[in-house]
Amino acid sequence: MSEEHVAFNQEVTPLVLKKLRSQAFFLTHDPDDAKDLMQITLLRAWRSWRQYEPGSNCGAWLCMIMRNLHINNYRKKSKSLNKVNINYEDLEKGYEKFVVPPNMELSFDGPFSDEVMGALGKLQEKYQVMIVLRHFEGYSYKEIVESLGCPIGTVRSNLHRAKEALKLLLADYAKEKYNIAI
Repeated sequence: MSEEHVAFNQEVTPLVLKKLRSQAFFLTHDPDDAKDLMQITLLRAWRSWRQYEPGSNCGAWLCMIMRNLHINNYRKKSKSLNKVNINYEDLEKGYEKFVVPPNMELSFDGPFSDEVMGALGKLQEKYQVMIVLRHFEGYSYKEIVESLGCPIGTVRSNLHRAKEALKLLLADYAKEKYNIAI
């Protein structure tokens, strides 16, 4: 095994892969698409390995690669969707239902109700990613900045907006379940 293979395997640990798998699922909302995105990300990372700076945050570097791949794929699909006839009622029903498959390993601890996961699924994608990275994956603000390639102010404001949106989405649930008025 070459030195590059050894270095790559040392940096891309099972913990990094678990976080990457989790982010891939939250980006795609589909286990098969998440696996594909993960494989493409790892392949792209391997091809770009010489650009990686040893000692920096490998997870953040891989997340940035994954995010860029996902955005590029989304743009390609949206261009091709313009040529296809879409049933928007079916699209809304699918978007509103956010279910985590039992066989998908997610790296957050603790039970989350269907209401919480459903509310998370209703957020804009950029807010979902922020919440997942910060509160499910435990990334620091600096790590989020590195992985998403955006300014710290954007991270802070998007996290604030995401939390406010979740608060509104979960207000009735909190009142009913825990007798808390928000």
